[in-house]
Amino acid sequence: RLNCNSFKPLGTLFCLAKICAGRNNNIDLVTLKKELTGKEPKTFVTAGDTTLARATAWAARYFGQNTEVYLPDNTCKHEIKAIEEIGAKVYNIDGGFCSAIEAASEVVSDDKNKHLIQEHSWNGCDKPVRDLVEGYYTVFLEIGQQIRNQELPCPDVVLIQSGSGLL
Repeated sequence: RLNCNSFKPLGTLFCLAKICAGRNNNIDLVTLKKELTGKEPKTFVTAGDTTLARATAWAARYFGQNTEVYLPDNTCKHEIKAIEEIGAKVYNIDGGFCSAIEAASEVVSDDKNKHLIQEHSWNGCDKPVRDLVEGYYTVFLEIGQQIRNQELPCPDVVLIQSGSGLL
C-alpha cells in the first residue's frame, strides 16, 4: 500500500492532512497538496518505530513537508537507509525506544513548526493518535466496499494482528 507495504500510510496521510489543512478539514488531498506548494513546510517528527517512520516520511513527502525520525541506536542500518531514501532526516539516539521518543518530544516542544506523530499519547495529548487510528480505519471501509462490490457474504470471523499498530 502506497509503496510502504503497510496500512500505516493511511493513518499518517490522514493525520498529516488534518494538521496541514488546519481548520479546513473538508479539503481533498490533491487540493491540499497544491495549496501547500510554495509555503514554508512543516516538520513531522516521529520516533522509535520504523514502520511508522517510513509511513510518516512517505506522507510528509507526498505533501512536500519535512520529516525527522528519532531511532534507538540499535536500529538496523537497512531500516535507517530505507527511511532516509524516502526523504527523512534520521537521528540515532543512545538508548532504546523510550529514549528516542523522549528526544523527539523535546525537539517538538521547542519548535511550533514541528509536530509529533506517535501511536501513543504523551503529556495528555492524544489528538494525533486519534487521527492515526481514524486513518487506519480506512482499511475496514475498503474491506466492506470490496465485500459489497463483489457481492460476497459477510465474514463470520475477522482475524486482525494486534500490537502497537493501533488496529
